[in-house]
Amino acid sequence: MRNVIFDEAQYAQEVIRTFDLGSAPYQALVCVARYYSSLGFEANTIRERVNALYNMGLDRGFIDIADSVLKEAGKRELADIRFLSVTATELETVRGIDGLRRQRVVFALLVIAKYQNALNERNHDWVNFRHKDIFAMANVKVSVRDQYLLLNDLKTLGLIKYNRRVDNLDVRVLYTNDTGPAAMEIYDMRNLGYQYMRSQGGSFLECKSCGAVVPRKSPRQLYCADCARLESAKRALEFYHKKIGIPA
Repeated sequence: MRNVIFDEAQYAQEVIRTFDLGSAPYQALVCVARYYSSLGFEANTIRERVNALYNMGLDRGFIDIADSVLKEAGKRELADIRFLSVTATELETVRGIDGLRRQRVVFALLVIAKYQNALNERNHDWVNFRHKDIFAMANVKVSVRDQYLLLNDLKTLGLIKYNRRVDNLDVRVLYTNDTGPAAMEIYDMRNLGYQYMRSQGGSFLECKSCGAVVPRKSPRQLYCADCARLESAKRALEFYHKKIGIPA
């Protein structure tokens, strides 16, 4: 799944600091190139730094990836999104859909369309994420067949439309409505389905460590499962250090 980044400058700085390209290295390099460009670096300097970052530690010889990265980076400015607003009218549309799975997907599509609109003012509510990524962000686990059936249901309801090209899986969201007061503010694109359920009074919490919204499984829960394991390991290490007399 691609990284969905609100503050590309901060993200690029972290990539440069850690040399970690993560699970989407090409996207990380594009973000770094866009960041260097915003600082006024010349193209040749950016090209050298991008290639160095990409080839660091590789055993397969030097690969020149910079031209492709710079071309992609030049398509738009560096993103700086504080949050995305969902209006009361839009939430009412989502709540009016029959079925919880559909509601989660409809909400996720809405937020993704708003994100892509924020990146490109000429986007006009199109979503070009892979279907499996959309459903993952909506926290809906169904087969590929059921994904297509659900999206076709949304098309029949007049909520989305497909691209005219049969080989293009993009969908356009037809229910955005930015007029009126904001009912929700989205600061994190993870677990959009859970964020929607939380807004409707569901039992969910924001992880104290990473900020992800996850189901609440106990009244005393503070962390998501991954962060809970890290905190447990951290406490165990601190206990061990104390036991053998190593100062904190």
